[in-house]
Amino acid sequence: MHTGLAGMYLADPRFTATYEAAAPGLAQYVHDAILANAARHAG
Repeated sequence: MHTGLAGMYLADPRFTATYEAAAPGLAQYVHDAILANAARHAG
């Protein structure tokens, strides 16, 4: 479920815009961090 949410950071322009307004590149960073965390816990 968490990795599915990660996709929203880049797939939905409204979602992306919210994070990009806070800091350029933040949407990609959070997306990548969620995927890395999920991979770390997958085993």
